[in-house]
Amino acid sequence: MTDFPNAHESENKELGWDSPLVKTKEFTLLPEGHYPFRVVNFEKGYYEDDSSSCPVAKLRLEIDNDQGNVVINHNIFLTESNIQTVSDFFASIGMIPEEDAPPAWNEIVGKDGGCHIIQKKLDFKTINSVDKFIPRS
Repeated sequence: MTDFPNAHESENKELGWDSPLVKTKEFTLLPEGHYPFRVVNFEKGYYEDDSSSCPVAKLRLEIDNDQGNVVINHNIFLTESNIQTVSDFFASIGMIPEEDAPPAWNEIVGKDGGCHIIQKKLDFKTINSVDKFIPRS
């Protein structure tokens, strides 16, 4: 299983005495609301802890807005209780699967959709988080 790059790995990369100092882009906290997105990466993963396990779709979504491009990592856990979320995601990118057919996960990169973003407060920071996907009309 391949994970998304760990931010801490790049933060601790060794610099030489003659290395240029290149600032990284600052984090952009979006106001809550509806945003268009593009799927820029998808990986199949597997979630496992002491009480449960399931396949997980690891999505990287790019939101282009007046503050520049914002990238959000979002996981969709493939469980029966999440069928509506999976359905809403595919509806938002215009790829509603035929009845009794599996979703076309391998065709989602590059697709555009819509979502509602909220600000999620974690222990030490607040992040952008997908609250729900908005099906196309």
